[in-house]
Amino acid sequence: MAAAIVERGGRAEARRLDVACDAEMQTLVDDTVERHGRLDFMFNVAGVAVIGEVRDLTPEHWRTVLDVTLGGVVHGTTAAYRVMLKQASGQIVNISSLAGLIPFPTAVPYATAKHGVVGLTSSLRLEAAGF
Repeated sequence: MAAAIVERGGRAEARRLDVACDAEMQTLVDDTVERHGRLDFMFNVAGVAVIGEVRDLTPEHWRTVLDVTLGGVVHGTTAAYRVMLKQASGQIVNISSLAGLIPFPTAVPYATAKHGVVGLTSSLRLEAAGF
């Protein structure tokens, strides 16, 4: 994706990181601000799912899905929000899915995480409205 943007004359770069690690997300945001002087957009799109009935899922299944699908969005949002508050501008786009709005049997951890993304995003929108 970044290569296609650059090919068309835009500026973009791709970075590989573990979104479930708040320190890696913070480093990404800090590096971006250091290189470009600001952060105008943050797109949080991470998600993984484990399919199966809840009775068959392990705590590790839950941890993996929640850490990436919800935790990744939390880490990206909070790191970007601090910067955007200081510069008094910016947009955070958190991608959920229909699973964040309706029940999704056999993907309960994923639906739980995506409901959390919707709650985070709608709540922060109201909290940040004055800024």
